[in-house]
Amino acid sequence: MTAIKKFEPFKSALLIMDYQRLIRENYLSEKTAADVLARTAVLAEAARGAEITVIYITVGFREGHPEISSKNTLFLGIKKNGLLVTGTPESEIHPVVSPQAGEPVIIKLRIGAFSFTGLDMIRDPDVDNGRPDDQRRSS
Repeated sequence: MTAIKKFEPFKSALLIMDYQRLIRENYLSEKTAADVLARTAVLAEAARGAEITVIYITVGFREGHPEISSKNTLFLGIKKNGLLVTGTPESEIHPVVSPQAGEPVIIKLRIGAFSFTGLDMIRDPDVDNGRPDDQRRSS
């Protein structure tokens, strides 16, 4: 394992990914989900307290799922069943870990969140946590 030599909160982010109702209910037992949610809530609060940006990533589609190709066998069931339409109850992030005002929520259309999404913003070396230049320099 690589050791972190220098931790820079203003150049770090906590990613909270796939905490949507449909995903939790289908992949975690009730007990495990409660534990994961509680631990994630503590982690998110600690990150905010350390001035680390918290970024949420969800899977979401428009009505009719035009984003899902008939060749995408992994997501075809989602399309056929009309699931994970942005704004529907099954696509909501659990309230225990939901975003606070101003925290970004990035919607992904594929399994991976690191390409073809707004998450590309964290790869840009000129993008810090949205902190003013004077705060970045003082860290």
